[in-house]
Amino acid sequence: MKIWTAADFTKGDFVLHHGTWWEVYRVNAKSLTIPWGHLGVGRRIIRTNDAYDWHGQLSTDTDRLGYDRVQGRMSAAEAAGQPFTTIALDTGLTEEAIREVLRAHGIPLPT
Repeated sequence: MKIWTAADFTKGDFVLHHGTWWEVYRVNAKSLTIPWGHLGVGRRIIRTNDAYDWHGQLSTDTDRLGYDRVQGRMSAAEAAGQPFTTIALDTGLTEEAIREVLRAHGIPLPT
């Protein structure tokens, strides 16, 4: 079993925890700072620009994930290859509905 440490991650990487890939906001000595946990319920990948709360507002709430709870790592480059429609599938919204929310908040749209 891999023992994960701060040396394995950089800001913008993704960490696997309970079946969801979370974008890493910050790498700390004992933990990773990621989007708040409840934002990822039922979703496969959580990027900084799609961490919305239950009211449709972009959330800045964060959580800490200790390295002992890390189940995997994906680089930012690998995550960029993940389809944008993953968000739509995981939330039950259409891709166009998600794009509309992003546009309304002035968030650049992924390609």
